[in-house]
Amino acid sequence: MNSNGQAIDGLPEDLETRTITAEDSFTLLGKYRLPTTKPVANNVILAGTSTGDQGEILCEWGVELGGGDVVGNSVPSVDNELVLYDGTSGKAIKSSSVLISNVISNPVNQNLDMNSNDIINASNITTNNTFSNISVQTPFTYYFRPTALGNAQGNQWGTLDDVNDEWFLGSEPGTTNLVIKNRLGEKLMTFQQDKEIKIIDTLVGEGADQLLKLNQPDVVLEANIAGSGSFNIFKSQKSEGTIDIPTVVGDNAIISLTEANSYDGASFNPNAQIAYYTTELQTPTNHGGRMELRSTDIGATLPTTKITVADDVSLSATLDMEENDIQNVKLIDVEEMKIEKAGFSPYDIKIDDAGTLTLTRQPANGLLEIRTSRMSYYHCISNNEGIRKQYFVSRNTIATPSAIIAGAFISRQEGFPHDGVDFNLSSRIAHIATETHSAIAHGTKITLSTVDDTTITMTDKLTVDNNVEITNANLDMGGNDILNKLTAYSELYFKDNVTPTPQSPVNTYLEVVGTVSFGLNSQFTPAGIISVYDGTQTKIFKASVNVSWSSGDIQNNTYSLAIFKNGVEIVSSASRASLDNAAQWPRNCSCECLVSLATTDFLDVRVKNLDSTQSVIITDLNFNITEV
Repeated sequence: MNSNGQAIDGLPEDLETRTITAEDSFTLLGKYRLPTTKPVANNVILAGTSTGDQGEILCEWGVELGGGDVVGNSVPSVDNELVLYDGTSGKAIKSSSVLISNVISNPVNQNLDMNSNDIINASNITTNNTFSNISVQTPFTYYFRPTALGNAQGNQWGTLDDVNDEWFLGSEPGTTNLVIKNRLGEKLMTFQQDKEIKIIDTLVGEGADQLLKLNQPDVVLEANIAGSGSFNIFKSQKSEGTIDIPTVVGDNAIISLTEANSYDGASFNPNAQIAYYTTELQTPTNHGGRMELRSTDIGATLPTTKITVADDVSLSATLDMEENDIQNVKLIDVEEMKIEKAGFSPYDIKIDDAGTLTLTRQPANGLLEIRTSRMSYYHCISNNEGIRKQYFVSRNTIATPSAIIAGAFISRQEGFPHDGVDFNLSSRIAHIATETHSAIAHGTKITLSTVDDTTITMTDKLTVDNNVEITNANLDMGGNDILNKLTAYSELYFKDNVTPTPQSPVNTYLEVVGTVSFGLNSQFTPAGIISVYDGTQTKIFKASVNVSWSSGDIQNNTYSLAIFKNGVEIVSSASRASLDNAAQWPRNCSCECLVSLATTDFLDVRVKNLDSTQSVIITDLNFNITEV
């Protein structure tokens, strides 16, 4: 029985009075189990959707629906309040707490706040008022003003007189273009899909300069194209016909004019222009054109052409450089030019039809003439100065020069003959610094260098160095004399010496002892019995020694006399003699050799006793070194 005293379908009528004994057995499968929770007001027991562990259906408290009644919660309803479904049965409702007047009463007369939401899937948007702003993120076909346009709607354009100068945005029939037109069908702008925006001058009664005004301070063109070749193009196109039926542009027709206008207190006026012209009748193979740069002089009111870049890439201009440099010029193509400076005679530069360049100073007292295979200098002046070619070389910069260092080239004149493959250096006359230059040191040398036959390596053949020495030269004099040759030589000697030269230890060379005098010396610096070569070129010399010597021992002693180079015996120079004290006068002995000396090499004379430590007295000595 339920709470209303009614029998519950499926339960035995005597379930409440039946006595169950232990041996009885029954199943709950397909039976109903009553809810065990406290009853809810206005609820009845209903069959639930869940089953127990023995397959019985679990009943629950719920609202019994039926008869078209509104089933809701116990909260009283509010007039004009929107209701919401309660659950998913579609039969129960609940309060929304929102009045219909708070949402919208009449969409035609209300402002609709979308709260940043979209209006989507709209087929048409119709308005009797002018849009102040509209943003379209998806393609649309058209919008129109039926009140003002009469029958103009969709893709059709009105033909009434556009007295209000009203313009409309829409699609162009048969194309994917978006256009701006007036009622007469005249186009102002055409937007091609994914391509170009065209500004079209077909306005009735309007001039080209009134077609478009850009009032923003900056006009920015952006190229958002993948790849390194993306760039911006500001293009101006011209034809002699119409846009739909263009015809050929003729010679000397202006294609485009870029003009800068400034306000002078009364009106805007041009002060600079860039003009583009054709220079021939335009054909598919002839597109000649020129560009003119125009500016307005101080005190003038209209711009005039200052630079013309012609169709043959020539530049026609009067340039006042105001003492600035012209740099990085690849080619200057002129027939005649004059260079002048206040206070000096001008120079005329001219190239004639034969390709000869002449540089003439006015009055004509000097001339440089350069031809294809010849350069000639002409000098006409009253004094004996002659023609000078001067080279000025420094380190650092021209404005702040610093001293050149040893090894720096001051000037080079080089020959590059072609060998069938390339031009190659084959000869050179070079002027080279031989020391770091200062106010008191200007050392230099001149070298003449050539390439030997059957070789490709250039070597120095003749050097005139800083002390006027000529070296590295093979000269065929043809039977003539060599005059004023600078020869290296040295002379050392002493006389009547009585100081013995010690000979200990035995059989060991020791420098001779005596007070040395210096004779003639060139490119040698003597120091005692030593003579140091200070010439700059390696040379061959003959060295010779002659002595008068004696021994104080009554026994015979054998002595050896030799010349040393850099402390090492020159074996080919050694000479021996036997000496004792029985001789009434000192005996003579000499030695000599050929030797190669480079800068700072030195020679000296030494003697040794091969038998004992008995000293030797060298009474007289002559030590001569002569360049071979």
